[in-house]
Amino acid sequence: MGIGLKTNATDLEQIAINAMNDYSNKLSDSIANPNIIINGNFDIWQRNTSFDIQKIKTYTADRWYADTIGSIVTKEICDLPYSLYCLRVINNELNLDTLTIGQIFEDCEKYINSSLTLSFYARAVGVSNKSFKYKLGLDCVGQTILTPEWKKITLCCENFKTFTDSYKNQGLTFYADEDDLFEMGEGFEIAQVKVEVGNIATNFIPQNYTVELSQCQRYYQLRSTSTIADVDLRPNMRVTPKKTSVSTGIYSYDAEL
Repeated sequence: MGIGLKTNATDLEQIAINAMNDYSNKLSDSIANPNIIINGNFDIWQRNTSFDIQKIKTYTADRWYADTIGSIVTKEICDLPYSLYCLRVINNELNLDTLTIGQIFEDCEKYINSSLTLSFYARAVGVSNKSFKYKLGLDCVGQTILTPEWKKITLCCENFKTFTDSYKNQGLTFYADEDDLFEMGEGFEIAQVKVEVGNIATNFIPQNYTVELSQCQRYYQLRSTSTIADVDLRPNMRVTPKKTSVSTGIYSYDAEL
């Protein structure tokens, strides 16, 4: 008698996560610098998986903020090796003057005057041959032309600078501006984002899912009660969190930058 095998989307996702974790463990001894970026493989989405941005500095995928009112940010399936997901940003309104997603570095001052190297994949959505920019810190800017095909991009910033009065200059920003803006319905996807110390882009190694989740929860957690003492939160959070009811029986503990 044959034995039937039933799987659902959750089962398949767990199988994929387990495979990614195995890959990460096998490559842990490879030549690769640590990644300053948290959630660069876009595996962690505690808040939701789709966001209609209505205010600046709205957090989407864990650690990633959107900065364009009128944009849409979504979690998408990724067809790159060793990645399950990517992040998509779409212009959802007429006459937007920018399209932006970014991540703030904690203690970014410690990287001042250091060499940092950015590497990532990107592609255009709904359009071909569109200008796209990326920036590390205050003034290290790169630019490329995106097509619907994935493109590997690197940028070496030999003298990282920051400006602590603006979060936009304290980390990494991807954007299109008024010089060549994405029209309504157009946008971009990014995947396998890495920033490392040094002037060479080393291998992108996906972080173990459990480790990545723990790193993200230092900034944001979801709990079933709002009465957990700060000292009892696991992992401990970056600072005393702001507690908010996000749905029936679910509370966020927010310690984002």
